[in-house]
Amino acid sequence: MGFIVDGLLVVTKRADNGKNIVLARLTKDCSIGEMALIDKPSRSASVIAQQSTTLGTLTEKGLDLFAVEQPMWVSSS
Repeated sequence: MGFIVDGLLVVTKRADNGKNIVLARLTKDCSIGEMALIDKPSRSASVIAQQSTTLGTLTEKGLDLFAVEQPMWVSSS
């Protein structure tokens, strides 16, 4: 999971006609990839940096450690 510290990311998805559709423009304080930590689906979109971008990341191991230390913040439902 990534947290945008600074920059601009564009989320796109390829349409049936082969063209890329812009789904979202993400800037500071937005997150990407959170569903991959929870239910590990196959990738559903692509993310492209539109300018120099700094990301903070939370790995699956980091989430597991957080869940142990702060169980009230992480729900398994």
